[in-house]
Amino acid sequence: MTDTSTTDATVLDPAPAWVRSAGRVATTGPQAVDTPETAAARQAATDTLHRFAWAFDEHDRESLTACFTEDAVWTATIGGHRDLGTSKGRETVLGWLTAGWPGQTDQRRHIVTNAVVDDLDPANSATVTAMILVTAAENGTFRAVTAGVYRARMRRERDGAWRVARFDASFDAPF
Repeated sequence: MTDTSTTDATVLDPAPAWVRSAGRVATTGPQAVDTPETAAARQAATDTLHRFAWAFDEHDRESLTACFTEDAVWTATIGGHRDLGTSKGRETVLGWLTAGWPGQTDQRRHIVTNAVVDDLDPANSATVTAMILVTAAENGTFRAVTAGVYRARMRRERDGAWRVARFDASFDAPF
């Protein structure tokens, strides 16, 4: 009989389900969509997250700016143990997000998938949580850059547009 126990402290990086364990997401069961207004609000809030990805990848600062509230907050971590900091205020958030654009040599693509909407108040707010895969193409090669989870707390503004009030980016690996 083989002993399958181990005494060495194997460190998993990242650990399975680390985003939930770190309190950066809260998974829930299915949510009722009981009115056309609720369905429209879910779609509009999710659409803003997709527009963020397009604007970021295409270096479209104007569209990226439009995705955030004036008082937006951005947090980011890698694996739950490497804090990339917190940015407060739309201009500071945009500064953090766009700082690498001038030196970037590859074409990044955010693949945003498995988006779910929770904490929905169709007239005011929602939380959109999605899995992401970031890829890059350069000189004829394609590679995965990182994966992770985005959690965006959205606020419906006076103009009717849904914008990100708080964005928590949880990356599985450095990029």
